Amino acid sequence: YTNLRVDVLYDSGKMGGGIVYEYYQKAGCGLIDYFCVATEHRNKGYGALLVRAAEREIHEIALRLGRPYA
Repeated sequence: YTNLRVDVLYDSGKMGGGIVYEYYQKAGCGLIDYFCVATEHRNKGYGALLVRAAEREIHEIALRLGRPYA
């Protein structure tokens, strides 16, 4: 069983990047499957924002499922 998530970042109505990640409940681990930032939106911190948000969500999923860490 996995908890698949997709986050998309928009800037001024344009898609600036996205990330696909999941938490594998049986294994107790999270994985970032896909990650991208549009060329015109690079070097603005969007990539770091997407990755940090995914890490936080993976950790929250783990906690909700009774795991102290992911």
